[in-house]
Amino acid sequence: MLLTLGLSVLMCLTYSLRLFDFLFNNGVSFTDFFYLISLVIPKTIIFILPITVPVCIILVYHKLMIDHEITILKSSGFSIAAMAKPGIWVSLCYGVTSLFFMLYLLPFCEKEYKNVEYEMKSTYALNLIEPGVFYNTNDFTVFIQEKNKDGYVKGIFISDTSNKSVSKTLFADEGFLKTNENGLDIFLLNGVQQERNENTKLINFLHFKENKLLIPIEKYTLFMKGSY
Repeated sequence: MLLTLGLSVLMCLTYSLRLFDFLFNNGVSFTDFFYLISLVIPKTIIFILPITVPVCIILVYHKLMIDHEITILKSSGFSIAAMAKPGIWVSLCYGVTSLFFMLYLLPFCEKEYKNVEYEMKSTYALNLIEPGVFYNTNDFTVFIQEKNKDGYVKGIFISDTSNKSVSKTLFADEGFLKTNENGLDIFLLNGVQQERNENTKLINFLHFKENKLLIPIEKYTLFMKGSY
């Protein structure tokens, strides 16, 4: 039992160190952090139990043999089957526990883990772009004047150099941010798009009511691969 608990704690600590920097640098609470770790514990236990249970049973019987307690039990009338009963009962309990984990607990934790992971990724992506601060990627520079907690923004400036032959500069009065699997969608409302042809040096202006840009976010996959 202590061996299983110790190995489980060790694996959870190893996993938590991978998330520690991201979680606490992006405003995630201690409660959410430990809740996420708790969702990994069942998978850790089901991975460790097949190793620790047989090892513990063998060590116990080996200890009994070294201390000649098995000889004493035989002399007292205990059969081999009777002495093997504790090990058999422990193995049966392990089987029932594993069945419960595999059929119920692991699927539940996996589903909940994915939900929490998605919420944390969304929070991380939305928090990257702050009012009054330029956010730069390889091909985009984004600036906003105001933002509320729901992702609604005002005073938007975006420089788009993803197309090397045509650079774009966009201004919009307002818009909103929405996360997806690839990064951050910025929906622009009531704005102007300036296009500059890098070959001819011609500049065009386009007024729009609605526009959308996908901003790729580096290190968007922040959680340990293979966690679930």
